[in-house]
Amino acid sequence: MKKLLMIIQIHLLIISTTYSEKIGKWEQVLERESTANWYYGISAADSLNCMLFGANGSDLYIKKTTDGGNSWMPSFQEYRAGIIYEDAIARIPRHISYTDNKHCFVTIDSGNVLKTNDGGENWIKTHITDENLKRIHMFDSEIGVIGTKKSLFLTKNSWSSWKKVVLPDSLDNNYYFDFNVCMPTNNSIVAFIWNKSKYYTIRSDDFGETWNIYSKGGLPGFDLKFINDTVGFTCFDHYYTDTIAHKNRRDATIHKTTDGGKTWFAIFDSSNYSGFWSIDFKDGVLYTTGGFSRAYMSKDTGRTWINLYKYEDYQGYTQDWIWCTALTKDKLLACTPNLSVWRFTNINTTSVPEKLKSDNLIDISPNPATDFIEISVGTRRAVSEQSSIKIYNVFGQNCDLTPTLSTSGEGVRIDVSGLAPGMFFVRIGDKVSKFIKI
Repeated sequence: MKKLLMIIQIHLLIISTTYSEKIGKWEQVLERESTANWYYGISAADSLNCMLFGANGSDLYIKKTTDGGNSWMPSFQEYRAGIIYEDAIARIPRHISYTDNKHCFVTIDSGNVLKTNDGGENWIKTHITDENLKRIHMFDSEIGVIGTKKSLFLTKNSWSSWKKVVLPDSLDNNYYFDFNVCMPTNNSIVAFIWNKSKYYTIRSDDFGETWNIYSKGGLPGFDLKFINDTVGFTCFDHYYTDTIAHKNRRDATIHKTTDGGKTWFAIFDSSNYSGFWSIDFKDGVLYTTGGFSRAYMSKDTGRTWINLYKYEDYQGYTQDWIWCTALTKDKLLACTPNLSVWRFTNINTTSVPEKLKSDNLIDISPNPATDFIEISVGTRRAVSEQSSIKIYNVFGQNCDLTPTLSTSGEGVRIDVSGLAPGMFFVRIGDKVSKFIKI
């Protein structure tokens, strides 16, 4: 009975699986420069055009690439673009939104929006408010939203004019907006807000006229992206202060919504001293990056993840990829606080499993298993690929088990008696199936 209950619990548990095999390569496409001391954002309009935004003190710099990151050129520079604060943290929440190869928008802390209508050849400065601007999300080149600590602003004409949103009275005055604001559709706005010691999601579906408030739970997200009207993702940086239980651990966490932001649930939780800071997607592929070289990719909307970082790729140095942007489903640009830009290229598009549900591409028996499993993918293939059979746990770690020929001669047998009870994955080439150890 105990084994049966455990099987049921495991099948009911939704597990986000990670794989750590190398499927691509990283290359540095922009080296550190003295013209900036921090990169605050990066945004790609398409596979070739990308804008990078940085600052040196209160001097603002924008660089662009038109060849997918191979070469970079100055696009904008302004001295004393923002306001100098005693606390430098007050100047960090700045953002960039590159909607197409002509239109790009940048928020700066002096309450101004910079915009270009010609791909960065010329920039126009528009003063929105005396508040410090934070996140901007443009649904297209005309419609967008900007968040400050206390306000939201909306436009339908590229910030030639705008309106300030009136929020529900139930929020009273004891609120402030978190880092995130997004437009799932051209009429919908989703934002995270802190009010009365709790985090909430607020959403409007009539361009800010009326709002619904939902208990978000958890912690504030550092980035927020929606694939469509209902499906969205946010990434977290959860810091534990309980030094005995957690040793000051930070958890890099990704949450997902499938109902437009009403409810959120965790799909990936990676113990990590520095959390995830950025998330982006392109053509069904989801990317996330964070501190200490955290970079992951998912091809199934967050159910499984593959670790993109390899320590040896950087001669032993780790990278803090604070912001990332997807050029294509197989190419990612990520910028670091130490003023460098790296590009990831997926060179093995079959290495991430597309499905890990009930479609067993590999025959495994018995399943659940106690002492051993037998694997059959065709007699000749199973024997010839015996050395390539690998078993992973739910953390993407190779269990290092040795297959032997089965007694029937029609496959291979693997001793799993030493494995702890739980879910495991068998992989042969690009085929993946799961089994339960009891």
